[in-house]
Amino acid sequence: MLRKLLLLSVFCLIGLSAKAQLEEVIHHTFNPEDIPEIHLNLIEEYELLPWAGNQILTETYIELYDASPEILKFLIEEKARYEIVSSIQEGFLLLSSTDQDRAPIQFRGNTCSEFVRTKIYIPDSYQDNGEGLLIRVD
Repeated sequence: MLRKLLLLSVFCLIGLSAKAQLEEVIHHTFNPEDIPEIHLNLIEEYELLPWAGNQILTETYIELYDASPEILKFLIEEKARYEIVSSIQEGFLLLSSTDQDRAPIQFRGNTCSEFVRTKIYIPDSYQDNGEGLLIRVD
């Protein structure tokens, strides 16, 4: 009996000390219309993928460790930490991260690990010219 209680205690301690991983995916859609250039000003790592559509689609993958689900929800909904916004400026479309200076997340005295990656599906009528610049080719 004592052995079972000891094993149960050990498993409970392991479960309490395990690092929780939270994951979320955020989608955005942007219409480039007939704009000749698209400039990207994103803080997170991103990957450009051509596709046959006529809109820009983004999928932002968020992994957050050592935080509660409420913290992640707050960062997404209230702080718009992972939002991508668009604006038209002098003949080009600018896609940028709303939070350009992502301060480390603190929770219960610990710094949370955060991994953010974005996949950007761009119409195949645009060509990647590097350094966050896309040029319409058709």
